[in-house]
Amino acid sequence: PTVDPSAGGTLHRCAGTSSGKSCPVYCPSGEEVSGALLCLRGEWQNANLVACKAGNQLAGRPCRGAPSIADADASSCAGAPSGQHCTAHFCVEGYVQDGPLSCLDEAWSAARCEPLR
Repeated sequence: PTVDPSAGGTLHRCAGTSSGKSCPVYCPSGEEVSGALLCLRGEWQNANLVACKAGNQLAGRPCRGAPSIADADASSCAGAPSGQHCTAHFCVEGYVQDGPLSCLDEAWSAARCEPLR
């Protein structure tokens, strides 16, 4: 996907990222990034979850509830700590996960279950 030129130097290098790939974000000295930008079908899926924060602010709140994903049972993901991926295989039979599912401060990143081809 394209990246807004006003976003600054570190994001500008993410333009053209392939679908299914992530682009690492670098933060100023003394801060840590909470995740990486994930491109799916030409759109950033988790841009609202990626942020630079002081190292002691990254803990965040866990995702208490399970994410709501069509063609999936992601109930085993409930309670994931902030900053972690749900590693469970949650798509129903005949479907495959299209990208990582991450928790950041009580919010789940976007992930979908796509039919197997």
